[in-house]
Amino acid sequence: MKELAALAYRDTTAENRDFWKNEMGNAMREIQAAYDDKLDAMRAELETYYNMKVEWSRDISRNAPLWYQHAPLLILTLCHVLLF
Repeated sequence: MKELAALAYRDTTAENRDFWKNEMGNAMREIQAAYDDKLDAMRAELETYYNMKVEWSRDISRNAPLWYQHAPLLILTLCHVLLF
């Protein structure tokens, strides 16, 4: 890498400067594309996780009345087991 940098600084022609400018631009675009791809994958993963948690929360809230309905019986049963 140092050798390439030394070559770049030695030859100051416009053609060389344009070459390095284009190479750096291409490298930056590749890095940006890789970053964007990774970010999109992470966003999709988090969105899937979020939707799963929302659906789980809805299921719990739909089934909550059943738990409340059976709670007194459960409490009486536990009290009976603990006291007797």
